[in-house]
Amino acid sequence: MQNFIKSSMNKWIHIIGVAGVATSAIAIMFKKNGWNVSGSDKAFFPPTSDYLKANSINILVGFKADHLYDDKGRTPDLIMFQGTKGENNPEIVEANKLKLKMMNLTEMVSEYIVKEGNSLVVTGTYGKTTITAALQKIFEKAGKEISYIYAGIPVDGRPNAMQKSEKTELSIVEGDEYVTSINDKQSKFFSYKPKYLIINAVEWEHIDRFKTGEEYLANFKTLVSQISADGLIVANANSKNVVLATKDARCKVIYYSIDRSRAEVTPQWELMKSSKPLPCFVRLSSTDKGFDIIPYERKIIGEFNEENFLAAAVMAYELGIKKERIQDAIREFRGIKRRLEVNYESNNIVVIDDLGSSPPKAKGALQAIFDDYPDAKVYVVYEPNLGSRSIEALAEINKVFDCVDEVFIPRFSRIPNQKEASRFAEIDMKNAISSTKTVFEPDDFKLVQKIVDKVIQEKSGEKVVLFLSSHSLRGMKEQLIKLLEK
Repeated sequence: MQNFIKSSMNKWIHIIGVAGVATSAIAIMFKKNGWNVSGSDKAFFPPTSDYLKANSINILVGFKADHLYDDKGRTPDLIMFQGTKGENNPEIVEANKLKLKMMNLTEMVSEYIVKEGNSLVVTGTYGKTTITAALQKIFEKAGKEISYIYAGIPVDGRPNAMQKSEKTELSIVEGDEYVTSINDKQSKFFSYKPKYLIINAVEWEHIDRFKTGEEYLANFKTLVSQISADGLIVANANSKNVVLATKDARCKVIYYSIDRSRAEVTPQWELMKSSKPLPCFVRLSSTDKGFDIIPYERKIIGEFNEENFLAAAVMAYELGIKKERIQDAIREFRGIKRRLEVNYESNNIVVIDDLGSSPPKAKGALQAIFDDYPDAKVYVVYEPNLGSRSIEALAEINKVFDCVDEVFIPRFSRIPNQKEASRFAEIDMKNAISSTKTVFEPDDFKLVQKIVDKVIQEKSGEKVVLFLSSHSLRGMKEQLIKLLEK
């Protein structure tokens, strides 16, 4: 049974934890359908705070039972909450007491966005947001009716969520492997029941949930086993774990490679980066559709985006999208906020913001910097996310920063209701990164000033300051840019 958002000027949805990228997208999706929308969270920071304000979402700071009542004592028709919000949250407690209709984020996506029987899900340790956004752009260019959601705000201002309707042909959803909720430890992507699946990378992450790399890989194998025989998997031939995850699939698997010499299996698609005048995606003649070439222009930084675009192009082409529409979409794609987003560039100093707060994501972001700025001095401000603050993750973090010139460690953002004793502290991380220079400074302004002094002292050559955190770091990046502008 397909469920659609009924347009209404009288219905009210309240979102607990609205400051997340995906939850803010849901808020705006309901707002555009005429619902009254309110949302609460602990704190609000750009880009989601700006996104919510621009769409006139009623923002409520903190979690209070009073937020579930309007000035006439009326309560919401529907409540959505981030799955990781605890049962002791005052708003969840009050909603349960009032027996209000509640759904977590995964349930909301499943009910209002996923197209039953024709669901495309993009998974993998990294790259899934950009791949999903690129696919959305491609299908939009092709004039297809799609529903979609991805956890990133497009630089060009497009919405990052669209509800399904009677006309929807296909849903395209970013499928996260993290837990659905505190009470449901199953990965979110299982709920989206894919017929079509992209797997770009499988590198051990979310160590607080998956205790070993083998357990992490097994989770993807389970997802692959659930794809029906008439489905399709598009998979990265250069990832050993992706190949292991897909080797026993019941459906057709199409492999792609950005470097055929390093492929674990023979790919059906490959990147010809050195072709002139433009790099090309090449469909090899051994495939059932025959040989084809898709020249393209990339306008966003990060050579790893060649792989993201290749994955999106392969899936789109295999589903019948003409290559001209794929070319148009890639040429016009301007990227995602906080995905290697250049925030400042002047006097040979570049400030870049990225959400790479886990070791694999940080490693990928740094590789992109080294590729696009090969001669630059690279300074990193790194704050690991909650899942990467377990003691076991220190060994992984130690491998990431060997080639950077300096790592600046800020005071970590505190996570409410979490047992800090089970997490490592800032000084532990400083000691673990033994092969490179590190600076731990708990005072934000002093840390920013140390970064300014460092880049100013380097009189010649290009300098890159890369912020890697899933939080806003209390506006440190904005402070840095203001000082550099002076």
